[in-house]
Amino acid sequence: MAKKAEVKTTSMDRITKSLLDKFVVNQSITNLTIETQFEHFANYLILKQFDEDEISVMDFHTGENDQMSIDGMGVFVNGSFVSSAEEIMSYAKDNKFLDDTFIFVQSKTSPSFDTGDISKFFLGVNDFFSTDPKLPRAEKIQDFELMRDAIYSDPSLFKHGNPRIKCYYVTTGIWNNEVHPQNAATAHQKQLQDLQIFRSVEFIPVGGSELQDLYRSAEAALTVKFKVSKSIIIPTDAQVSEAHLALLPSSEYLKLITDESGNIRKSVFYANVRDYQGSNDVNKEIDSTLQSDRKIDFAIKNNGVTVVAKELVRVSDTFTLKDFQIVNGCQTSLVLYSNKELLDDTVNVPVKIVVTENEEIINFVIRSSNRQTEVTEEDFISLDEFQKKIESYFETFDDEQRVFYERRSKQYAGQSLQKVKVISRGVLVRAFAATFLDEPHRSSRYYGRILSTVGKNIFAKGHKLSPYYTSAFAAYRMEFLFRNTRLESKYKNFRWYLPMGLRYSISGDEMPQLSSGKIDSYCNKVNAVLWDEEKSKIEFDKVCEFIELAVKDTGRDFSSETARQQDFRDNLIKQIRKSKI
Repeated sequence: MAKKAEVKTTSMDRITKSLLDKFVVNQSITNLTIETQFEHFANYLILKQFDEDEISVMDFHTGENDQMSIDGMGVFVNGSFVSSAEEIMSYAKDNKFLDDTFIFVQSKTSPSFDTGDISKFFLGVNDFFSTDPKLPRAEKIQDFELMRDAIYSDPSLFKHGNPRIKCYYVTTGIWNNEVHPQNAATAHQKQLQDLQIFRSVEFIPVGGSELQDLYRSAEAALTVKFKVSKSIIIPTDAQVSEAHLALLPSSEYLKLITDESGNIRKSVFYANVRDYQGSNDVNKEIDSTLQSDRKIDFAIKNNGVTVVAKELVRVSDTFTLKDFQIVNGCQTSLVLYSNKELLDDTVNVPVKIVVTENEEIINFVIRSSNRQTEVTEEDFISLDEFQKKIESYFETFDDEQRVFYERRSKQYAGQSLQKVKVISRGVLVRAFAATFLDEPHRSSRYYGRILSTVGKNIFAKGHKLSPYYTSAFAAYRMEFLFRNTRLESKYKNFRWYLPMGLRYSISGDEMPQLSSGKIDSYCNKVNAVLWDEEKSKIEFDKVCEFIELAVKDTGRDFSSETARQQDFRDNLIKQIRKSKI
């Protein structure tokens, strides 16, 4: 097997091979075969084009034994990747529309764009949408089928058109528009388009040089260049590098909020206290203006957008922002995006730009900008001192005990560290809810429901920081063991049950209040196990045995649907408690 892998790597150019090697180490997947490593590499780089937040390489891999010739898949809905049908239905309920893209990836370590392999890839994609499928499904594909069915359950939500398909065929070679592979792809594209259920069907060949460009883009800090119609300098003191009031043509403003592929850049709203609020009265009024023959009035009717950046380079009327966040104007931005086909040169967007690295100033700008709307004090907690305290607390741990809290999108871009140790806000919310709130079934289902408790049950004032660290480290250790095949893949659907079960098993279910000083010693017992790879594997294996018992006792299976049920959660806790009698 080693000899086979060695032969395949000789066709890979030195730069791509070097980037792959670095990726493998950073993602902690050294135990996988080079073919599987390359599949994760390709999936990660392709999907990162759509979502600039850190993503888990395991979530989009379809499995090593998939017979549909699909190595990776993602379902991108309303600006985010989704992981369940329930999440899609929640978007439909909240946003009143669905804007969907199905992304398929096939990867080969060879340099060839083989006509036969491209045809097999498209046959798998076609079979995925067939009403009479012929090919056997891996369990991961079955989960994606549930999401597909949820999307097509109500076509009236396709306000911007039917879903799109993007098919990426990745090799280490060079795409030269060879006649036979291109003709095969074109024929299969037409077959999919003839189903009349897609807005567009794209075939995107990716070779070694394209992979290199995607890698650099994924690792680079967020930088955007745009032109302003007019601007004035706002007087500041030494705590603010500079500040401007600017008027941007709508086409230039879209450069801030969309990526190179035209997708909404949701990560730039990471520091915004409000998610998109759908068709509320304010958004309907913005819609009405943009859809009228008086769209020129947009700038005088709208309060504008506030942007905070760490760095700004200005040359005449061209601004280049680096490491920026839109801290007020999420609603305005998303309505502009949803009406982008109607925008013209008469639509301008008022933008305030504040350049500073002072966190106190940034938080002040966030608070003052959002006071114009109904935003409660609880809404600010997740963006204020508590988030900084979590980040600082994580920094007190050294070497092997360290994890990195990604409070801002791309915060650790370009840094040489294990990406599996980078914990995003989404992962921390899921891990904390599962580990200390006993909600693994919700973490497995749709964490938007958990987010509604931010400021109350999560990131709450008075909470000790140790449970957040323990949750984060448990998420890291669990992911590390899965990636290195030290935990059986059949338990991946129950990943959020593992840290909860480990806590019950080690420290018991009589947990102190999360605001009590006693919670620190409670967490330390769990940490002592998690810090040791072998001990943590033993304890996670025990939890897996309890999962086996709960599956048997409830008469269920190992599917993701089982993991989403509260009665399964209750049974697992019962199994752990019985073992201690």
